[in-house]
Amino acid sequence: MIPFALRYGNLEMSNLSAVAIALTGVVSIVFFVVASLNTDTKGLIDSSVEKFDDD
Repeated sequence: MIPFALRYGNLEMSNLSAVAIALTGVVSIVFFVVASLNTDTKGLIDSSVEKFDDD
C-alpha cells in the first residue's frame, strides 16, 4: 500500500494532519454560520416584541 501524503512546497503532512486541519476549518465555519443565524433570529424576535409592546 502506498502511503499518501499531502504536499505543498516543502511542507509534507500525513493524511491525519490534513484531515484534522480540514475538520477544524469546517467546524469553525459551521460555528460562525450558526452563531450569526442565532444572533439574527434573536434580533428579529426582539424587534418584533418591541413593536408589539408599543401598541
